[in-house]
Amino acid sequence: ANIYWLGRDENVPGEIYPSEFRIDNVLRTALYLGTNVVRSHTLGVSTGHPHSLATGADKHGNLIFNPLAWAPIDYAMDRARDLGLRLI
Repeated sequence: ANIYWLGRDENVPGEIYPSEFRIDNVLRTALYLGTNVVRSHTLGVSTGHPHSLATGADKHGNLIFNPLAWAPIDYAMDRARDLGLRLI
């Protein structure tokens, strides 16, 4: 299943990151439908926007990370593990 928005969600007006409810709901639904692998590129590649995981680079080329972006990523990874789903 392709659930690209697990780390950053532009689908719900006013939301920047997916809620724990949305993450739980979609992962449980995927499991119910027989999914065992979920692709979600926003769990690792999210750059260039103030709400992204990596908001840009400093003058030395080191990435600048957004601490708020880690929470939905960590939650999605934990829930997927708890449900026996693999993430790529």
